Amino acid sequence: MNMKEISVVFPHQLFDPHPALLKTRPVYLVEDALFFQQYRFHLQKLFYHRATLHAYKLKLEQKGFTVSHFKNRDEPDLLEQVFGQLRKKKTTAVHLADPVDYLLKRRIDRLARIHSIKAIYYPSPNFINTQDALDEYFKDKKIEYKFIDCSGPGGCPNFVHGYPTIVKDGTVMPGYQEL
Repeated sequence: MNMKEISVVFPHQLFDPHPALLKTRPVYLVEDALFFQQYRFHLQKLFYHRATLHAYKLKLEQKGFTVSHFKNRDEPDLLEQVFGQLRKKKTTAVHLADPVDYLLKRRIDRLARIHSIKAIYYPSPNFINTQDALDEYFKDKKIEYKFIDCSGPGGCPNFVHGYPTIVKDGTVMPGYQEL
């Protein structure tokens, strides 16, 4: 088992197949505060998240994966604790599906930088459109645009308030819109 690299999965990323998982890498299921504490969530939603994570863990273990489940117990920053453990274990890289959440991605990138761990993102299966599909769509319509990519080390620019965001003719257009 390669503890130098691991895969991290959040409650909104229980994909089958998951793009960041390999049987040779341990899997960490993380109940981040974003999904459990950011708002006063309905208890049924919290139970649902925990139940689906548990079922996903069992499914992965049946397939031969080594899985650790980090449960949210009102810690101020469980993700920070996880990265601290990874640093102690001399982990060099974490593999994740793109969280498609500005705040979560920014925290992951910050913690990865602080703990000298490389964050490797894979496209999220949560969306129908891929970057290539968007490029093809706009090319066929002969519309010039700039897709704002938030996956770089600096994250999203301050003017980005939705995903995806494009700039067309100098106008910032957050979210999905017909052009």
